[in-house]
This record gives sequence, C-alpha cells and structure tokens, in this order.
Amino acid sequence: MPMLSLGCKNGNNNGNDIVPVTSVTINGDTTRIVEQGKSITLTATVMPENATDKNITWSSNNLDVAQVSPGGVVTGVKSGGSAMITAKAGGVTSDPITVEVKMFEPVESITIAGGNFSLVQGEDKKLTINVIPETANPAVTWSSDDDKVATVDEFGLVVAAEDGAGKETVIRAVSTSNPEAKASVTVTITDGESGAGEVIYEWKAEGSDTYAFASAGTTHMINGKNWTRLGGSNRNITSSGANFGNIRWTVGVATPSNATETSVLSNTDNGMKP
Repeated sequence: MPMLSLGCKNGNNNGNDIVPVTSVTINGDTTRIVEQGKSITLTATVMPENATDKNITWSSNNLDVAQVSPGGVVTGVKSGGSAMITAKAGGVTSDPITVEVKMFEPVESITIAGGNFSLVQGEDKKLTINVIPETANPAVTWSSDDDKVATVDEFGLVVAAEDGAGKETVIRAVSTSNPEAKASVTVTITDGESGAGEVIYEWKAEGSDTYAFASAGTTHMINGKNWTRLGGSNRNITSSGANFGNIRWTVGVATPSNATETSVLSNTDNGMKP
C-alpha cells in the first residue's frame, strides 16, 4: 500500500503551529479629533507580523459620542464628548486612544507652523497646522513633491532621505474641510557636517546686480528692495568668520564671485530676515 508522507512545520508537529499575538497598537496620535457627522479611519499594527490571528475587532466605549465600524472607521455622533477606541486581535487588546467629537467653524486658511526648515539627512520632524479660525477643523492631507528627498506621512511627520544632502522639496498640506485652504513649506536636506550646519542660498536684489546670502524663506526685504532666492544655488557655510546673530556673507564659500556688494541679515526664529 502506498505511503503518504506529510511535512511537519519545524519538523516537530503536524503543521498547525499557532503564533500568538504579542501586541496590538493603534497607529498615529493617541488623541484624535473627528467632526460631528464626519468620519476618520483608524489602522492598527498587530505583532508579530506572522501572528496566526491578525483579525482586528474595533470597539468604542461611548457609542452615543463615537461609533467605530469593523473596518476601523470612526464616525462622530455627538459633539462635546469623547470616546475611548480600542483594537483587539488574537485575544490581545491595544491601549485605547481618545476620540473627541467636535463641531467646527468653516476653515478660512491654514499655515504650517515654523515655515521653511532644514533637516539632516535621515532625521525627521513633526509638522503642525495653524488654522483660522482657531475653532475650525485642523485636519489636513499631507504630501511631498519629491519622496526621494523627503517623505511625509498622514500625521505630518517629515523624514529626510538618507542621501538627500543638498536637495530640497516642498511639503504641502490641504484642509480636509476646505480644499481651497492650502499651505506649503520647503524642507532642505543637509549632511550635518558643515560647521554650524546652516544651509544658505544665493539671493539677488530686485532691479540690480547686488547679491547676498541667507537661509530660510522665499523673499527678503533689504533697504527697500525685494531679494529673490536663486534656484539651485544652495551652499553650506561654516561658522568660521561669520556671526550667526548678525551675519555678513563676505567670507569663505559664502562670498559669491559675482557680488557687487554684500548685505547684513539678522537671524530670527523664522530664518534669516533683514
């Protein structure tokens, strides 16, 4: 009679090994805001990746305020309250997150706090949104013009590419309540090894052949003239010969060969401003 040979997983059982779930984590911030009558989608990570039972069951402890579907879609039912949302898989329950349900005023405009910024390659920065009026919904959709330079996730976390030094890209935000309300900032990637690590750019004065150097921002006003950043002219400056409180770009690599004069720029919280 022919013999049937059955393979055994790990060579010591009948192939029905059960890999237990060790943790369940709801992704993103621990407090989320949803507008009454609107919805947001939650996701969760089940570990280990090869767990046998990765089916997620979602729960809300306050169905009068917020309800959650089997797919993790949370709907705001009643404003002025909050609900604790949990995810469960393989008998393991996540830590809860708080979902607050609110009524919002219409969004008029948004800005990205802090403006343009620099990141050392491989590092990250969490961006936040300022919304007008303050009682409007701050939720936005994030995007990067070039993921090869820097990526941004749905929570506004920007991650600089490991090999992006000397490059820049634009990070954009669009209000989920009012698609006409948009904001953007430029992130510049540095190698973190050039002295003070300040990335600067060549600027040209409007209506003249006057050049200077400065860092963040898109325009400067000096002596009544607008200065525009010249594309592709980013350079690193070391701290040698420069005072980062009141900088005259006249030394080292910061002096352009075609400059007819130099200008003094001051360092403020929003980058180099005159």
